Amino acid sequence: SHPETMLDFGSGLGTAIWAANEIWGESLYEYQSVDVSHEMGELARVLRTDGESQDSDINVPELIPGVYFKQFLPVSNRVQYDIVTSAYSLSELPTLSILRQ
Repeated sequence: SHPETMLDFGSGLGTAIWAANEIWGESLYEYQSVDVSHEMGELARVLRTDGESQDSDINVPELIPGVYFKQFLPVSNRVQYDIVTSAYSLSELPTLSILRQ
């Protein structure tokens, strides 16, 4: 079967989401993008709207529908995803003790 949901932890500009959409775009309907940087999430959204800003009241369609941005992981561990990616996130943690947690 093909994946339907994806969690991209530390998504940055959403490179993994673009790649997954290229491969499984027909079946993926939900992409959870998690990045602590609100600004990075906003820049990723601008890229998904082909450079359009959300400054106006007009709802700009995204090139990849179903992407939801969060700054933190979901509270519940019952939420499951078909695909989970985390590229470079762990290497960017500020201390070794946080990495061990």
